[in-house]
Amino acid sequence: MKLELLIENMEYEILFGRTDVEITGISCDSRNCREGNIFVAIKGFESDGHKFIGNAVENGAICVIYEAGVGIDVSGFSNITFIKVLDTRKVYSFLCNKFYNFPSKSLKLIGITGTNGKTTISYILERIIPKSGVIGTINCRYKNNVKILENTTPMSCDINKFMQQVVKDGCENMIIEASSHGIDLKRLDYLDFNGGIFTNLSPEHLDYHRDLENYYLAKNRFFTELLPNSEKKGKFAVVNIDDEFGNRLIDEIPEDIKIFTYSLKNKRADIFAENYKLGLGGTEIVINLFKNIFKIETNLIGEHNIYNALASILTAYVLNINIERIIYAFKNSIVIPGRLEKPIKDRNVFVDYAHTPDALEKILANLNKLKNKKSRIITVFGCGGDRDKSKRAVMGYSAAKFSDFLVITSDNPRTEEPLSIIDDILAGVNKAIEEKIIDSKSYRVIPDRKDAIKMCLKLAKKDDIVLIAGKGHEDYQIIGKEKRHFSDIEEVKEFFR
Repeated sequence: MKLELLIENMEYEILFGRTDVEITGISCDSRNCREGNIFVAIKGFESDGHKFIGNAVENGAICVIYEAGVGIDVSGFSNITFIKVLDTRKVYSFLCNKFYNFPSKSLKLIGITGTNGKTTISYILERIIPKSGVIGTINCRYKNNVKILENTTPMSCDINKFMQQVVKDGCENMIIEASSHGIDLKRLDYLDFNGGIFTNLSPEHLDYHRDLENYYLAKNRFFTELLPNSEKKGKFAVVNIDDEFGNRLIDEIPEDIKIFTYSLKNKRADIFAENYKLGLGGTEIVINLFKNIFKIETNLIGEHNIYNALASILTAYVLNINIERIIYAFKNSIVIPGRLEKPIKDRNVFVDYAHTPDALEKILANLNKLKNKKSRIITVFGCGGDRDKSKRAVMGYSAAKFSDFLVITSDNPRTEEPLSIIDDILAGVNKAIEEKIIDSKSYRVIPDRKDAIKMCLKLAKKDDIVLIAGKGHEDYQIIGKEKRHFSDIEEVKEFFR
């Protein structure tokens, strides 16, 4: 595609260079630039792309787009086009969408946002809605086309490239996990969404967003800016009205977007549970969907998964999926990697991604409802390094409150000292001890995660419930700046083998 065509309808100023050149690709990482590429210089968290313009040109970039107000030295560059714009993040998203011919226009596109539940809902929707692909935390997938990317919401170029590929392969529906980072960093700008789901909101990523209000506003932007900017007809929002932020959001969504609501028990919602039965083997739910009453049975356990099922069913119904297909989709086991996953069928050992205070507390509260009088809940978890420190003590307190025995270990310590992270968690555990919720004999500190998991599994009797929390589907640990292979699921299987 010619550069002059790519930058049509874009606000820019050409510093110098030609626009009749052929563009072969777009990158915001100088290391990935190839011959004929555009390099878009973006200010990142740890580095500034403007510092790597020379590297991008060396690797083949023939056009550089930079941000107004950033001083750059263009001396020494020849036959390179330099273009100045106000916001390189937004321009990067625009160019990526245009370069891949706006593939979202050819799809029914649904975004899922909220603190918890995004991944599970994406798996359920993928099961219910035919010809569906997913872009999310675990991977990007459609049929045999599977790509593992670093971010829950990938960079705009990766999103559009993947969507273009799967549209050619027959994909008609795409489900995207819309993280607060992805929304705030404009990775989803210029995508044509049909609808969005809001699950819930609780403190998370406050190291980035600074406070809960900014975190909410990032989620809010999906429904008040991205969805309204879509050219699709019949746009809709599916919102959890049991969540206080969901109720706030309803009043802020523009009038031209149809709002549908879900709740566990609130009969004013468009879908709610008439009644339900929880068990360690699965869940039975009698559902009221616009006064249509039907029953589903699922292997997914816990009240939080009833919420996930309700959001998925309502969204599918809005997309004209009939109730019979919805019921059928739940009949076979739905396996969500690292979400209350049972690596061993006949043991109540669960591996879960819960890495926020709200997620950990909800899962442990649910497991407490499911255990029998003789069984104990044994929990092992840690917190990630170089991330929001404020949640560590909160998670320590919740884990102590809802566990009969607790082992505190490492997660992804990154460049922090593991014992320092554990000390932050222990502040919450010690609070629970002071309040006589647990005693000092009810927990252990084992920094090595492998040893911590082994101890919990050795300690557990047949009826006990073991929760290994924090990493879920991840098959690595980041220690220092080194990424090492490590899987909670593999450790459990190896122990029982």
